[in-house]
Amino acid sequence: MRLRFFGISLGYFMVLLDTTILGVALPDLRRDFGSGTAALGWVVNGYTVAFAAALIGGGAVADRFGPGRVFRYGTAAFAAVSGLCAAAPSLEVLVASRAVLGLAGAVMVPASLAIISRLIPAGPERVRMLGVWAMTAGVSVAAGPLLGGGLVEVAGWRATFLVNVPIGVVTWWLVRGVRLPASPVRVRWVPQVGAAVLVACLAEAITGRSVIALGVGVVVLAWLAGSQREAFSILGEAGLVRWFVVGGAVQFLFGGLLFVGALMLQETRMLTPVETGVAFLPLTVPIMVLPLFTTRVRRAMVIGVPLLVVGAAVLASAAAGPVSPWLPAVGLFVVGVGIAFTFPPLVAAVTSAVPAARAGEAGGMLNATRQVGAALGVASMGLLPPAWAFVLAGVVVLAVVPLVVPRRRLLSGSRRLG
Repeated sequence: MRLRFFGISLGYFMVLLDTTILGVALPDLRRDFGSGTAALGWVVNGYTVAFAAALIGGGAVADRFGPGRVFRYGTAAFAAVSGLCAAAPSLEVLVASRAVLGLAGAVMVPASLAIISRLIPAGPERVRMLGVWAMTAGVSVAAGPLLGGGLVEVAGWRATFLVNVPIGVVTWWLVRGVRLPASPVRVRWVPQVGAAVLVACLAEAITGRSVIALGVGVVVLAWLAGSQREAFSILGEAGLVRWFVVGGAVQFLFGGLLFVGALMLQETRMLTPVETGVAFLPLTVPIMVLPLFTTRVRRAMVIGVPLLVVGAAVLASAAAGPVSPWLPAVGLFVVGVGIAFTFPPLVAAVTSAVPAARAGEAGGMLNATRQVGAALGVASMGLLPPAWAFVLAGVVVLAVVPLVVPRRRLLSGSRRLG
């Protein structure tokens, strides 16, 4: 069981590594292809948009065809397409390949969560395993900038994709014996395509300031809300929408921070890729270490989400002008602690709110909303000067603080004010 769980965590590590490892390679990509910031944003968002939209259906696919089988097939596809990304001859081919890579990752993540939920009964043991699973995400976040920086300096940006091939092979071998029954869950393919188009249109409307993309997005949104509501019935589960919104807002900050921060450190402050990876350590180390403990902290999100607002404010101050060289590190550390106090209990809250047979679907929707937040964060924060980008991220997270504060506390506060 431990080897299987390690394989599941390793696959999850590989998928999330691809969301962070490319950040330090963006300047090298710009030099190779001569692209602007908006085009670089689509190298990131080509993966993120496909990943976000397909995660909604990816959870249902995992439940319908068996999470073990889906995880194995997804792992094989992820490793193969990573090789194609490494060989991409143009930016357009790279963006398209990244989108396919996102589809493969989108079936792996909810499948991994469904495997844990089915193999481990609800209780302290599952919470502990979810903490380890969440820590895997932290390790990938920490490893991404450092590993990516080293690979770029030694072999260029293409090496950041080739590293997935051996990881994928080992993952597949470790999980080859996982066999779990399928569930009678209907997979609705058409709404998933609509969701992908919607997210892509929103991102393009922001990055390209396209009125046409915005108009198409509004039409697709109206169609989904009007005739495809049943495909997203998981949203009707009690309390889930609140957690999905929180996840999206937090990932808005995190995704935009990685994109804006990597470009700012390398192109404005002239750091090397390895130095950029080291500069991100105050952010990534807390995300790697703390999830093992934050799953045991009562109402951890009440601590984590406000810390993110504070961290964004510190980063905005650091980016606004000449300051102490320690201030950016302080801001990154506060954000890292905030994320560590937010995501593990967020995952636990979502998986505990639905039956085990729908755990894959719920996990897929949570990760989808998180990736939508990341895509919109990259698209919008990438258009602003760094200081204002962090202000925007802080405002977005501040808006969801009331969703994580217990209602009694809000009511008692309003009574005192009255």
